[in-house]
Amino acid sequence: MSKFKLVLALAVAAAAIPSYTHATTYYTDEEYEIAKQGIIYEDKGVVIENKPELGYLLYRNMNNETIRANYYTSQIVVEKEDLYEQEDRIGYIDELFPYFEYDPRDTTIDNIKPGDNIYIRTDANGNVTYVSAYNYYMLRYGKVISWNMLNSEVGELIMEDDSGNIHVYEIALDTPVTKSNRPYSIGAIRAGEYVRLLVSQKTFGAGIVEEEVAEIVVDGDTRTIDGVYKGQLLQLGTYDNTVRLAHAQQLMLAGWSSYTDVLTFSADQRTFAGYLEGQRKSWDYMSRYLTGSTLDAYVAVENYMGQQNVIMMNVQDSYQRTLDPSRVISVTPTEIKLLSGQSLAVGESSIVIREDRLVGATNILVGDMLQAVTNADGDLVVGNVLLDISEGNLQVFRGRISSLDLREEFEVETFSLLMDNEWYYHPQPRTYTIDYTTRFYDEEEGFIKDGIESFLGYGLDSSINEVYTVVTEGEKAVLISNMPYTRQCLTGVVYKGEEEDLVYLKDVYEYNVEENRWYQYSTVNEGLTVTPMENSIVIRNGELIDMEDLQEGDRISVMMREELDFYIELNGANIELVNVDGYILIVE
Repeated sequence: MSKFKLVLALAVAAAAIPSYTHATTYYTDEEYEIAKQGIIYEDKGVVIENKPELGYLLYRNMNNETIRANYYTSQIVVEKEDLYEQEDRIGYIDELFPYFEYDPRDTTIDNIKPGDNIYIRTDANGNVTYVSAYNYYMLRYGKVISWNMLNSEVGELIMEDDSGNIHVYEIALDTPVTKSNRPYSIGAIRAGEYVRLLVSQKTFGAGIVEEEVAEIVVDGDTRTIDGVYKGQLLQLGTYDNTVRLAHAQQLMLAGWSSYTDVLTFSADQRTFAGYLEGQRKSWDYMSRYLTGSTLDAYVAVENYMGQQNVIMMNVQDSYQRTLDPSRVISVTPTEIKLLSGQSLAVGESSIVIREDRLVGATNILVGDMLQAVTNADGDLVVGNVLLDISEGNLQVFRGRISSLDLREEFEVETFSLLMDNEWYYHPQPRTYTIDYTTRFYDEEEGFIKDGIESFLGYGLDSSINEVYTVVTEGEKAVLISNMPYTRQCLTGVVYKGEEEDLVYLKDVYEYNVEENRWYQYSTVNEGLTVTPMENSIVIRNGELIDMEDLQEGDRISVMMREELDFYIELNGANIELVNVDGYILIVE
C-alpha cells in the first residue's frame, strides 16, 4: 500500500485528484463513500505489461518504480481517451488521418496496451477498480526511401523527413492507408512518394521510446518530377533562390530535346541536394565557385502544388553520353550492369527517376528498362527507369458476334487475339460483359455516345454476325470498334511534325507477315506519317489514350489494312512523306 498515494481526508482527497493531462476523472458513489471514510488510493504511470488472463498489469510510476497492480476483470472500470478527444493536445491530426480512431471511451481492460499512459485507483485491498488511459501522437511527414514486405504480417518502411533524418518503421500490413481520401493498398506504396504517418509514441523509461505507426496517408501525387534538364550553370541566385541554366535541354524518350537559351527554376536551399563530380556540396559553395562556369549541370525539377523547384543537381566536368534504353541484368549497391554490355557505377549523386519520382539508386532493379546518361568514368549521372513495353491488362480481340444480351454481354463464335503484331486464331466461343462504361466506335462517326443502346441483337440494325475488334480487361469489354481487319504492321519513333492531326514517325520498319521478318523502310530515314482513323485504338501501358497523348520519342507499332507498298503507290511520287491509315496504335 505504501507505494500508492494515501489521502486521509475527503477535502484532501478532492484536492489531490491528479490533473492527469487532459483527462477528466470522476468518483463513483461507492468511491465517494470510501472517500468519506477517509481513504482513497491512486497513482499514474506508463504500462509495461498487461495480463488480463492473469488479472494484473505492471506499470512504471512517476517515481520510476515498477508496480504490479492486481484486478478482477469483472470489477474494473476502464476508459481510454479517443483520438478526437485529444484536440487540444494534437490539434488537427485527427482530421489528417480520417480512418484512425479508438474504440469508444468506455472499453475493457484487454485494450490497455504497453506504453499507454494510465491513471488508476485501487480499493483498500490494493485491487484496481478504475483505469483511465491515453497515448501521445505525433505527425511525421517525409519521402519514402523504400517499402518492403518482411513477411505476411509486417513490412518495413524507410523514410526521410524534411530535415534529412532517416526513420525506419516496422508496420503491420493491416494498418489503415489512404490516398486522396480513398482507401489505398499498403502494398502499392512506392519509393519517392511522400507520406504522412500518425505515430504513437510510448515511453517505457528514460531514453526508451517506442514508436508505432497507427495510420498512413499518401500524398495524392502532389510531388512529381516534371523533367530532368542539363545546361551550363549560369547562376545560383542566393537572394532570389533561383537556378538558371544556359543552353538547356530536357531529357526525352528519344534523347535530349532542342536547346533553350536560358531556363530559370526556383529552388529551396534547405532541401536542395547538390553534387560536384560525385561529392556533396552546399548551395553556397556551388553559388560561389560554379556560377558562370562551363560545367554541365544536370537538374531534377519537381512539381509541387504547381510550382517547379530544383531538388537535385549533379554537376559534371567530364564528357557525358546518353545510352539507348537497355535492360538491367545485374544490380549491386555500387554497380549496375546492362544487357547492352555497359557496367555503370551508382551512388548518392546519381539522379534516378522512377514512375515520375526521384528515388535512390537502390531502387533500380534487375529487369528494369533503363535510359542512362553516363560520364567518361562510367558513372551513372542520370537514370530514367522506363515502363515496360506492354499492353498491360488490356487485350485486343477480333470476333464475329453469335449472340447478344442487351446491355449485359455478348458472345463471339470464334476469335483471334492480337499478340506481338500478329493475330492468333482460337476456334472456340468466348463471352464478354458490357456496361455503361464500354466505349463504342464507328468507322464513319467515331465515338458513339450511348453506343450501348444501339448495340442490338435484333432488328435491321442487329449486330449479330457482324465482326468487331474488342479491347478487353479480363472478361469486360472496355472498347468495341467496327474497324476492318488489320494484318499489316510497321513500327517507328514519334517525332514532332507540322500537322497536329497526323503522327510523324522516323526509324520506320515494316513487318513482313509471310517471312516473319522486319525490313527497314528507308536507308536515309525519311520517315512517314500516320492518319489515325475515326474508330482507331491507341494503347499505352495498359491504358486507352487519345492520339494527342502520344509523346515525342514514343516507339509505336501501327496495324494497317494494306501493305506499305500500297500506300507508297497510292500517295504517288510527288508526296514528300508517305501517309498510311492507322487503326491500332500501341506504344511499346
